[in-house]
Amino acid sequence: MESKDKSKKAMRKINRKTTSGKSKLIAVRKEKEGTHHCAICSAELLGVQNSGSKSEKIPTRVFAGHLCGKCVRKVVKIASMVKEKLESMDNISLKLKPYVEVMVKKL
Repeated sequence: MESKDKSKKAMRKINRKTTSGKSKLIAVRKEKEGTHHCAICSAELLGVQNSGSKSEKIPTRVFAGHLCGKCVRKVVKIASMVKEKLESMDNISLKLKPYVEVMVKKL
């Protein structure tokens, strides 16, 4: 019995009018809000929220909402090494490469 009650709570009920003019009750499954994850290491992004206005959702820093803090540090280090000619773009991981290219242009 409890499983039925829980499944009913997960369903959202909507009344719709049919072509004959009668109202019909439709149940729509409620979608779960997913959490944001880092594009490189798949860690959960803790500063990004799912509710609120757009300015409240995303922090104001480089690659916010896409990369976690650890991966941003890696990208900045590698981009500075590429800028100083200590590292070549050929040796960089394919996951990091697009972010490093953007960071090199910003430096």
